[in-house]
Amino acid sequence: MQAMSASGLFEEQIPQDVCMNLDGLQTVIPDDYFSVGQGECLQDACDNLDGLQVGVPADYESLDGENCTIKLPMEYPRIQISELFPNASGVDDGQEYIELYNPNSVAVDLEGYVLALGPTFFKTYTLPSLSIAPGGYLVLTDVQTGIVLPNSSASVRLYDPSGSVASETATYDSPKDDTAWSLIEGQWQYSKVLTPGNFNSLPALEAEVLTESVGSLEDCGIGKFRNPQTNRCKSIETEDDLKACAANQERNPETNRCRTILAESALVPCKEGQERNPETNRCRSVAGATTALAPCPVGQERNPETNRCRKSTLDTGSGLASVSDVQSNGSSSGGLGDIGKGLLLILAIVFLSVAYLVYEWRIELKRITRVLWQRATLKRSAGTS
Repeated sequence: MQAMSASGLFEEQIPQDVCMNLDGLQTVIPDDYFSVGQGECLQDACDNLDGLQVGVPADYESLDGENCTIKLPMEYPRIQISELFPNASGVDDGQEYIELYNPNSVAVDLEGYVLALGPTFFKTYTLPSLSIAPGGYLVLTDVQTGIVLPNSSASVRLYDPSGSVASETATYDSPKDDTAWSLIEGQWQYSKVLTPGNFNSLPALEAEVLTESVGSLEDCGIGKFRNPQTNRCKSIETEDDLKACAANQERNPETNRCRTILAESALVPCKEGQERNPETNRCRSVAGATTALAPCPVGQERNPETNRCRKSTLDTGSGLASVSDVQSNGSSSGGLGDIGKGLLLILAIVFLSVAYLVYEWRIELKRITRVLWQRATLKRSAGTS
């Protein structure tokens, strides 16, 4: 384009390329592009989102190359909890189990699924890579999962790897020995027929009686369930329904019952030479404490295990050994026996008696001594002459 100036000269205007990084001449910014300055234009990857999107943002996907939509969470196959066995007769360890059922037409890998024990759901177990066949069952014992089913009341929940609840049981309440908590025809109920790894069923007579009794009863309503043993409505316990424990109590995670916290300050201090057993909180003697013990006699040593005196095991000569033998024969406790004490008493009496006689007859003894000395002197004189 040419334009005439005031001086009568023509000026030629050269078009400016606003997107020099794109092929061809771009006098205006093309649609779906943004200018980032210095003649550079970038294409917007998501026309329907505000601002420039150089690439498809995380958690989004572009199906037509222009518009971006949020990715939908991955849908995991639904797995059902079909049976619980919480109360075996005798020892429960290794006999309790949780049964899972795969209602899908394909096999499912359970890696990443999580079992949780209610009502608090704090106790969990993450399943490893285990395959469950279509229409098949998988039985997990308490030894495998580490989840101990309380005999009082509880429920179990199953999460899929995305964190969504895949299945959850109704809350059982004080099941009898050798009774399963089973999902039968869409309803959780007790059954005396244990069917781990198989289809759940009730005995024919029990099923008939249950159908007749429940069929004529009204619905319990929201937040309640019917106890199949008593046919009475019972509230479904949740974490919010539990009463707070007292200040000196804590909640047992296995039974959801409050238990007393034994405070160390409430215990009577142990005596000198004792310590508190951390397992039983009872006082016990400190091993090796000898401050309150009398020293052992000569020739004996203290047993470090029992704190009692015993004959010394060191070889210190025949004299010490003989003393030890005499002491051990005289008394089992290492002191003088009755005979030794009697001899000492007699010797003491004799010594005191002699001392008393010497004191009383000291003048006569001096005179007798002087006479005897003079006689001895005369004899020596006569012999020398």
